[in-house]
Amino acid sequence: MDENMNKTRINYGRRAGIYGVIGNCLLFLVKFIMGTASNSIAVIADSFNNLMDCAGSAITIIGFHIAGKERDSRHPFGHGRAEYLCGLFIALIIISAAVSLAKNSVQRLISPEPLHVTHLMFLVPLVSVLIKTFLIIYITKINKNLNSSALRAAVREDYADMLITVLTIFTLIAAGRTSLPVDGIAGLIIAFFILWSGLTALKENMDLLIGTAADKTLAEDAQAVVLEYDVFEKVVSFTIHDYGPSAKLAVICVSLNPGYCTETGCISSAVAEVSRRLRDSLGLSCVIYCDPEQI
Repeated sequence: MDENMNKTRINYGRRAGIYGVIGNCLLFLVKFIMGTASNSIAVIADSFNNLMDCAGSAITIIGFHIAGKERDSRHPFGHGRAEYLCGLFIALIIISAAVSLAKNSVQRLISPEPLHVTHLMFLVPLVSVLIKTFLIIYITKINKNLNSSALRAAVREDYADMLITVLTIFTLIAAGRTSLPVDGIAGLIIAFFILWSGLTALKENMDLLIGTAADKTLAEDAQAVVLEYDVFEKVVSFTIHDYGPSAKLAVICVSLNPGYCTETGCISSAVAEVSRRLRDSLGLSCVIYCDPEQI
């Protein structure tokens, strides 16, 4: 990925983080006030979920800022993995919030307390759904090109938030119509959704940091480019070293057609052409080497 494209990526990532901070901070303040006024653990839990999202968005901004730093002697492949660390930290924050919420919900089940519900309170979750819908659409749209695990974690959390908000609405409706501790039950269900979202994001970002096999579609596309050249008989192996979304290095082992083995100039030309095409079309830097058995 060239420098201009990387700068565009960083700018879009920061912008998504800023929108997330503004939207989630606003939702936290309004929901917390309403939750405290109504004595609803579900609404308060929903508000702190937005506070965690706000923290996650702030981490996203920091992660993209670090990822946008220039390569240096200590980091020859750049700082792109900062995005994966960013996603990992967001996941840990989400899991921590889920555990805390579950604990408070169990306490509310053991010792139920009355709720004070007003019609005005229903306006808050409806506004929340609208704000989250905007964030999901916006972040999903820009992430089609960015392919950021941190932004995917943010979108996943926004979807969970919408489900939580809908559940909160039903809790407020049911509170005055049943003697069951619906507030505590709703809090536990919300905690489960938050925990599921956090564990999913944790797994994805840990896999990226540890390293995984090359994406099947990406591998097939890259190998198809290589095999367009008659000088190459087949691709013996294909691996990708992931140093961040904008710094992926493909290591390709090829076997040569016997008729070309002595034509060094032809081979060098084909390697250079393949390298250029993989960089331009798939964003891959690459190292191509001959199968040792042919040497």
